[in-house]
Amino acid sequence: MPSPRWVLSGRRVVGAGQAVVPVWSEAVRWGEGVFETVGADRGGPLLWPEHAERLAASAGALGWPPVRLPDEAALGRLLAREKLTGPAAVRVVALRVGDRIRVLAWAEAYRPPRRARRDGIALLPVTLAAGPHAGVKTTSHLLYRRALAEARHAGADAALLLDVDGVVREGDHANVFVGRGGRVATPPAPARCLPGVVRSWCLGALAGRGVVAEECELGLEEVMTADEVWMTSSLAGVVPVRAIGGRPLPGRGELVRLLERCGVPAPG
Repeated sequence: MPSPRWVLSGRRVVGAGQAVVPVWSEAVRWGEGVFETVGADRGGPLLWPEHAERLAASAGALGWPPVRLPDEAALGRLLAREKLTGPAAVRVVALRVGDRIRVLAWAEAYRPPRRARRDGIALLPVTLAAGPHAGVKTTSHLLYRRALAEARHAGADAALLLDVDGVVREGDHANVFVGRGGRVATPPAPARCLPGVVRSWCLGALAGRGVVAEECELGLEEVMTADEVWMTSSLAGVVPVRAIGGRPLPGRGELVRLLERCGVPAPG
């Protein structure tokens, strides 16, 4: 994927070469930053107010002062400068640089995972402790990337993260939902997982259709024997799970179809 030509610095679109962060900053040395990955389509970001609220909450959890974020119009200008009118991904990052908080954003084309949405994905269970910042989307993402690499090395598409006590947390880049007997469950946020934006949308959409959905702790066996399991993220939207640890699952079921009919806010 080509590097972005333009970057949003604050609310001003500048050339990508002007977006420089010193290597001695806290952002580089310690990964002291928070970020959001925002889906975009038709030249505009999807669910940006919800993403902005979560980024601000993440910054507050790290003890930062209030962060000034771009508005939807600024993100729209960025997408326009990159000529991205179709499915796209917008990355918004707030970094600690000395005593300042610097906000940068860039955009890139995105290919929606249409086959995965239709046929489902395979997950590999990987143990990764939640830690005190499980609900904060920090740029210290190395352990999640290693979990994904482990899953792909084993022939799976993504990792299903388990806490040290064996309780299911989330995926390496997505939230997880379980459907059983017409009811829905998802791990509790922020204790076990990130409070995903599309996760919240799904909870609201299900409630609006009269489906009982709750946050509760889930064991791996509960997930692997469910009627249907799916993952949610801001780029992929809703993706069914067809296997976990080599054990087949039903894949795309009625609850996933229900959410699709509700109009999942994801690119493509």
